[in-house]
Amino acid sequence: MCETGRIKLPAGAPAFWENPAAYSNAVWRGEAKPTADPYRTAQADVLELQHGLATLEQKLGERGLDMEETLAQRKAEREQCEAAGLPYPTPTGVTAASEPDEEALK
Repeated sequence: MCETGRIKLPAGAPAFWENPAAYSNAVWRGEAKPTADPYRTAQADVLELQHGLATLEQKLGERGLDMEETLAQRKAEREQCEAAGLPYPTPTGVTAASEPDEEALK
């Protein structure tokens, strides 16, 4: 695409062969991994994040989400809630060992 001119490179950009890593550094996002038990998957995700076994970017990627887009969306939603005088739902008291609130799931 760069060779045909469809993609314009910034002034002073190196040729592909001078820095191939700069041209091929990409993260491909696919569909979310299927899960048999979303609640337990979420619990495992929380544990991995809490214990430093995974990053937020990795966990979001497993769900087919982009971290930058997700954070920007959450920020926009928080600001809209605040402007409307509404509370923004924030996770509090969440532990991986807690059982689901059966009433809330109905």
